[in-house]
Amino acid sequence: MYYEDIFLSRVKYTDFIKDEPENRFNVITTKNKFYEYEKELRLFIFYYPKIE
Repeated sequence: MYYEDIFLSRVKYTDFIKDEPENRFNVITTKNKFYEYEKELRLFIFYYPKIE
């Protein structure tokens, strides 16, 4: 069995991805400033095993 967390976030555009501390959310929601015209919104799901 698994459970899930669902998140919705705007993408952040920066000159350097290293501007932000690294964590799984920043890796998923950060892109190079070159792509800022895309104005992305991302939906992502994390699955975790259920511990009984």
